[in-house]
Amino acid sequence: SVSPGSDGEYTADYTAGTVAGDVVIGGAVNGTAIAATATISLRPGSPAQLTIQTQPSAGSAQSGQVLGTQPVARLLDQFGNLTTSTDNVAVALASGTGTLNGTATVAAVSGTVSFSGLSITGAASETYTLEFTSGALSVTSAGFQLAKASQTITFNYSGGAKTFGDSDFNVSADASASSGLTVSFSSTTPAVCSVTSGGTVSITTAGTCTV
Repeated sequence: SVSPGSDGEYTADYTAGTVAGDVVIGGAVNGTAIAATATISLRPGSPAQLTIQTQPSAGSAQSGQVLGTQPVARLLDQFGNLTTSTDNVAVALASGTGTLNGTATVAAVSGTVSFSGLSITGAASETYTLEFTSGALSVTSAGFQLAKASQTITFNYSGGAKTFGDSDFNVSADASASSGLTVSFSSTTPAVCSVTSGGTVSITTAGTCTV
């Protein structure tokens, strides 16, 4: 709003918007533009929101390896403007059984916090989320999983030939996985033999049994 004053002076009241940045203010008197303008710099407020700009992701990282995509968090004011804050932001494992490794507390640079070197030691079957906190502010990441490690399975059957009518037998001791995980079994010739996941074989008819 504009209020007339003495000696042809006018006083203008300006209500700032919610977006930080420079605002150029001009005006007109009785339809005639005022040549001079004023530039006002609107600064962001104090941190009121903690958001995630880049979600963490394992990519090809396995247990104990540095995450492929490191998280980036931002401290915003109440209107969503990026602040100039240098506050610390801490990260911790919010869900998933495992251990978060790396520098867990990082200071913001102009409101942005870039983590580096984070890794998780845990199972690839787990879904992990990370929680970021700064004072009373917090936010939790989307879920992600670690990449599975490659493995080889060695299976050397040592039980010799079997005859239809023989008792059931178990082959679990003949197989091992390089990962140390338990090997599961199945039959590719179910018309000849059946096999439990634990490796117990039952011969149902004469023929070649393939496990």
